[in-house]
Amino acid sequence: MRFLGSTTSFLVSLALFVILFVNLAFSKLQVKVTNELLQQICSATSDANFCLQVLKSNPRTASIDLRGLALISLDLTEASATKTYATINALIKQEPNAQPKSRYVFCSRKYASAIGELGVARRYWQIGDYKGVYNQVSGAVEDVENCGDEFEVPPPVPIQLRQKINDFGKLGVIVLVIAQRVPALY
Repeated sequence: MRFLGSTTSFLVSLALFVILFVNLAFSKLQVKVTNELLQQICSATSDANFCLQVLKSNPRTASIDLRGLALISLDLTEASATKTYATINALIKQEPNAQPKSRYVFCSRKYASAIGELGVARRYWQIGDYKGVYNQVSGAVEDVENCGDEFEVPPPVPIQLRQKINDFGKLGVIVLVIAQRVPALY
């Protein structure tokens, strides 16, 4: 009888320990994003004002944790890539000259690759692998930089496309900065 009582006592103690551990682990995941944290994150990017503006303009930012902020920044980056990809494909159809058209085709391929990498980054985010998120987004940013490099020599890239390429790079850097911070807090 005594053995049964000590086993029950042990199981109850173990269950309480597991519940306490899970609650502590979950509470760490709920680190709310503050203005101070946004300032810290954005000061580590290439354009702090742009970073603050895009993150604060999203209504979800006010009530999320850092993991949620990573998702918001990934959403913004994917949306930027998708819109720019559509713009580039429209330019391909409109461009009668071979040289600019070949540049647009190159950029279209780079953006398609970037969109694919961002999709993989999202899957890494879902499983909490922020190193994977970082690596995939880094590859996407590099692809888009390669697109931008195509326009370093004349004829120049249309202004609206140059701005979209630059914005994508800034958004990608925001994801990279956040992805580096998430493991440190969890």
